[in-house]
Amino acid sequence: MRLILALALLLAPALRAVEPFFAAAQQSGSITLRLHPVEGLAPGTPRLVTFGMPFLRGSVTQAQLAQVRVLSGSTEIAAYVEQLTPWRHVTNTSLDGASVRVARIQFNYTFSVSYPNAEDVTLEWGQNNRTSSLPSLTNPRSGWQQVTTAPWVAADNVWEPQVYVLLPKAWTAIGALSARRMDPLDNGVALVRENPATNDAIATWPGYTERDHAQHNNFFSLINEDDAAVTAPNQCPFKTDFEPWLYDRAGAMFALYLRSGNFKHLREAVRNCTFYKGKLYSNTTTPASAIGGFSLKDPNPAAGVDSKYSYNECLAYHYWLTGDNDVYNAMDWVVQCQETNAPNSQWSPALGFWTERSVAFKLLANVILFEVKGDSAARSRITTQTGHLIWHQNGAAGTSPAIPSAGRVDGGLYHYGSQHGDGTASAFLASSWMSVLLQDAMIRAYAFTEDTNIAAFIRRMGNFLRVASKSDTAHQYGGGALYYVDYMMRYDGVSDVRSTGEEEHSLEVAAALAWSWYFSELTGAPDPAMKTMADHCYDAYDIGVNYWIRPTGPASGLTAYRVTPWRKYGWEHRPSGSLSWLMNQSGGAANTAPTITPVANQSVAVNTSTGPLAFSVGDAQDAPGALTVSASSSNTTLVPNNPANLSLGGSGAGRTLTVTPAPGQMGSATITLTVLDSGSLSANTQFTLTVTSGPSAPAFGSTPPTSATAGSLYSYAISVSGTPTPTLSATGLPPWLTLNGNTLSGAPGAGDVGVAGPITLTASNGVGTPAQQVFSITVSAAAPGESGGGGGCTTSESVRAIGAAWALALLALSRVALRPWRRQKAR
Repeated sequence: MRLILALALLLAPALRAVEPFFAAAQQSGSITLRLHPVEGLAPGTPRLVTFGMPFLRGSVTQAQLAQVRVLSGSTEIAAYVEQLTPWRHVTNTSLDGASVRVARIQFNYTFSVSYPNAEDVTLEWGQNNRTSSLPSLTNPRSGWQQVTTAPWVAADNVWEPQVYVLLPKAWTAIGALSARRMDPLDNGVALVRENPATNDAIATWPGYTERDHAQHNNFFSLINEDDAAVTAPNQCPFKTDFEPWLYDRAGAMFALYLRSGNFKHLREAVRNCTFYKGKLYSNTTTPASAIGGFSLKDPNPAAGVDSKYSYNECLAYHYWLTGDNDVYNAMDWVVQCQETNAPNSQWSPALGFWTERSVAFKLLANVILFEVKGDSAARSRITTQTGHLIWHQNGAAGTSPAIPSAGRVDGGLYHYGSQHGDGTASAFLASSWMSVLLQDAMIRAYAFTEDTNIAAFIRRMGNFLRVASKSDTAHQYGGGALYYVDYMMRYDGVSDVRSTGEEEHSLEVAAALAWSWYFSELTGAPDPAMKTMADHCYDAYDIGVNYWIRPTGPASGLTAYRVTPWRKYGWEHRPSGSLSWLMNQSGGAANTAPTITPVANQSVAVNTSTGPLAFSVGDAQDAPGALTVSASSSNTTLVPNNPANLSLGGSGAGRTLTVTPAPGQMGSATITLTVLDSGSLSANTQFTLTVTSGPSAPAFGSTPPTSATAGSLYSYAISVSGTPTPTLSATGLPPWLTLNGNTLSGAPGAGDVGVAGPITLTASNGVGTPAQQVFSITVSAAAPGESGGGGGCTTSESVRAIGAAWALALLALSRVALRPWRRQKAR
């Protein structure tokens, strides 16, 4: 048994204040994607890769998908990017459809490795526009293959992508897909099944990490990979029996992947989901009342179907994570099954059948359909059904006979035992662990309504669960007393059905109590007793995990990690993913975002750095040293996003950033500094870095001609560099030579034959030492006959003589040409 109070005191400084339901939007960023090929794919051949990228609410608009890029190193990969699903809202039109929830991304990739190895690429958003795009979407199934390796055969019709795209667990756990924030799986959990003897020897793990190890290791028993010595009768019969599918087997596997980022977890979730979808009665089924039913449970559709085996949560996760359209229509089938076969969400004493579980899966199916498709009928049913459940929790006013109000424990949805099929037939009672399923559906409904009445429903459910959790020694684990729930409790708190085995529901009850406590804080009606009871229930679960580990079991043909019944994995782990995220909060004042001071715009010369740029960070809840600071560049050609170019320094509140642009690069980049607190809230500041050529000393880039001919033009176009632009001056020029701007020119005469110089050209701009060129020009005499006249006349005289001759000739021609015109005029 953990020493709860002692631990609470020890951990108090590290606990976070209650955090917002939604994680803060991230308008820009990048994550690493792991591309995992399946067996049999040879390297060197382009493979079609399709996946869904989830974004937090408010992070990216549809237009901003133009800034979603896939990079291999610094090289952009041509990609097709589209909105697969927007963030929706039942009532708030300003949020409904305003930002992207899941983007479908497709590209071609050529591996240099093969299974079991993988390769990484980077996904970037909110920084640079994509420069290379694919023109259209290729059917994602073009990159899929049928699975025919054990335990699957062709008749199972199980398919999977040839390339799985794994997202970081810190990203998938943040709540964009599950609509509930979670902590990632503990880093101490191995990628493969862990040694049961090692785990069995650890009675209690730190915090809530025993749940993490159990969620991972029990998964291998679920897929019959616990131990090769486990015999067939002790393996999970998931291909032939309906029982393992209750509580959404595939959905529970997706829930595990969202916390782990593990290839094996995602692969089995996808395979199980495609198998499950193939067992749902399609929309062509007769009778129509069977559409969406699960054929393993009800092999004869005409005999009716059991709606509690019909789920679309796993179908939604499959669609969002793989971009595969094959499951899209099946989500409607599930809702049709629920609406046709599940009991009315509005309880009545006259109903023959009503359970929290059945109406929970009905509401959940409608919420999921609205999330994916924005279905208007589903939107309306969410409002109607949540209203019915709130009315029921309030006491179901107007019913007769009425649920007694005197002595009624608030929070439960009481109904007759006869309607439930368990407990005293004439008593008003409610089921504890089935209420967890109902609360789970209402939490999902809250995410897309933010209805304060739903928030109150979730909070009040914890009061019922707290009273239903009682301490005794009648549990199967042995030892001292443990808290665990009644199966059925009457409206006045009296246990109606309390039996050995109900302790197996301790994990999900603990999570539900934690959610109720969280909403008590969120709604301003804090109830710490709920959190205390959540810890008590987790203690029972903690002990139960070790109770069911059998390190020597395989020697007798049994699993080492026992899961009994098989459906237990779904009831435990699908609704409890947020447990540690909730319990590691302290309550009280809400967490507030950290602060960061601005940095002024910067300008540096090429091949230089900024030097340390100082800024400060702070937070109302966290110590400055606990805050995480990151930096990113909008122009990765100019300033690559790596520590060598964006070097963070300092400590505590005083931090620094030194920006070192890439060698030889000029231009501008927006540098974003982001500070993140322990509660995942962030703040950022931006500044512009401009890289110019910079001040530079003058330098000549040309060589002067050093020879000239008398009577011919000499010209030297001077090339000189430097910033600012250098000024040229000359000394030692002969009379015939002139400096005009950057040109030195002139024509020497016959009397200038010889050497002119030395000539000194000087370039100066105030930077460094002026540059000089010192040279002489040798003037040669013109060749004989080049003067153009006799009698030893000079070149200028020859020019004048030739000009006069041309003038006399032109005058004569003009007179001849004018004579006919004059004669015509005289006539």
